[in-house]
Amino acid sequence: MGFLSYIVTYIAELSSDRQRWFLWRYGPMRSVAEYLARAAAFDELARSAGEPSLQKRYADIAECYRLLAEERQRLIMEGTIKSETA
Repeated sequence: MGFLSYIVTYIAELSSDRQRWFLWRYGPMRSVAEYLARAAAFDELARSAGEPSLQKRYADIAECYRLLAEERQRLIMEGTIKSETA
């Protein structure tokens, strides 16, 4: 399962209130730092989750955000996209 389909499936399983919170909290990102901050947030969720399957799910999502941060940094270094800091 790809990262996007994983996130969509995850969000679809949430209650509507939780979906709104998730989309507000984890909306579009425009900087490498934002990707890394979200990775750290999911790492914390993984550490605090009591259920092993949730620990793995959150750790996997954190790793995906780190990969996205690396890719964004590569694209910035190549000049393909501009760096946006906020």
